[in-house]
Amino acid sequence: MIDRLRSRSLAGFTLVELMAVVAIVAVLAVVATFSYKRYMRRARHLEGSAFLLDLKLKQESYFMTYSRYLSSGTDENAFFPAASDFDPEKIPVPWPEWKCGVTEDLAVVRFCELGVKPQSDLTYFQYVTVGWSPGVSPPSGYIKDATRRWWIARARTYPENSDKHWMELRLTSEFSDIAEFDGP
Repeated sequence: MIDRLRSRSLAGFTLVELMAVVAIVAVLAVVATFSYKRYMRRARHLEGSAFLLDLKLKQESYFMTYSRYLSSGTDENAFFPAASDFDPEKIPVPWPEWKCGVTEDLAVVRFCELGVKPQSDLTYFQYVTVGWSPGVSPPSGYIKDATRRWWIARARTYPENSDKHWMELRLTSEFSDIAEFDGP
């Protein structure tokens, strides 16, 4: 009987024990994957939020000096980097040429006038800001009180596995919080 117990202890793990270990490892892998994706989404959200908050401060400072707000493009859909430079399959993308005083790209010139610069060489977002100046009407759907001086700032990205659905962050002169929207 002792020989039988000894041979059982030297035989190794049973199939049930191995399957239990594999199941535990699989559950841990799934939890880790979802936690990592949530962490990455929050990190990307922070990049967009930080840029928008910087735009907010710079727009207000610009207004105090020049009595108008500045627009980085021709309208609220003139994102920078442009769609041709922003491939959702290759996010993060490198910032296009960003040389203040040298480039003729309207968005770079205007962001430079505001004093806004990227914090890294790569970006997960496209950005645009549109602001009040004499004779300019606010874009529809963004500003509720068009009689007041206004500005808007938008940041748009394409989260992983989104089938090209975008996620957008918005900040306006009327609200102090950043709003998040999911695209179609």
